[in-house]
Amino acid sequence: MNAQIRALWSHPAVPLTREQRAEYERLCAELARVERGGAAAADRARMLPAA
Repeated sequence: MNAQIRALWSHPAVPLTREQRAEYERLCAELARVERGGAAAADRARMLPAA
């Protein structure tokens, strides 16, 4: 997903089109959801009793 974001926005000085901006925002939101899910899974794993 990071690669998709980097490919979309090749250089910070180059403005994105309206469509590119929408895709960028969608990818960032999806990445944030994935990261939150990973953190939630790690929290759940810490709460499990040791085997």
